[in-house]
Amino acid sequence: MADVVAVVYPVVDLEGACAFLQGPLHMAKAASSSGDACFENGALRLELKRVPGPQAAVLELELEARSFDSCRQELLGWPQVSAGPERRDGARVEQRFQAPHGLTLTLFKVLDEDELGVLPPLPATMAWSPEADGMVREMMRHVPLPFREAARKRATTCAEQRAAEEATGLVSRRAAIRGMLDATPAFELKHVRHGLQMMGATAEELGSAGA
Repeated sequence: MADVVAVVYPVVDLEGACAFLQGPLHMAKAASSSGDACFENGALRLELKRVPGPQAAVLELELEARSFDSCRQELLGWPQVSAGPERRDGARVEQRFQAPHGLTLTLFKVLDEDELGVLPPLPATMAWSPEADGMVREMMRHVPLPFREAARKRATTCAEQRAAEEATGLVSRRAAIRGMLDATPAFELKHVRHGLQMMGATAEELGSAGA
């Protein structure tokens, strides 16, 4: 399988197309001459070739945005760019744009759990009390997104280990609290302990970890 996909695209206004790709699309120009230009963006290499008018070729590009609103505003601030309706399909939000030089752009973003306002379920392997489940899921909001899934798995595992020691067959609130503290790196223990106290955890439930 090829590591890079090359697309050759004929344009009438080579300089204008280059400016658009470098402007709101932030693509890096790798090489250029009087009759062509090459842009690289990850696994895509886009080669523009100057041709006589009028512009007949069309090209569709799909662009993933970290900040959907700021990318949309940047596109709409460019001359001859018009937007279609915003669409939502599950966690994906997208919008199509008609752009100059025969370009059609689909801007999209896959919303994360914070943007969706959801608390994902825990990867539990045993029964949990509703209070224990809710407390751990709510505490995960305070973990940065890049580390959250790993933290969720670790906290769940540690809580279930605590519940197994209690031999009740159910992850109690106490087991969940102790499990979260077990799963927390030493440098974060005081912060997590404070967060649990703010949620009503008692001194007995917290134990001595991070005290």
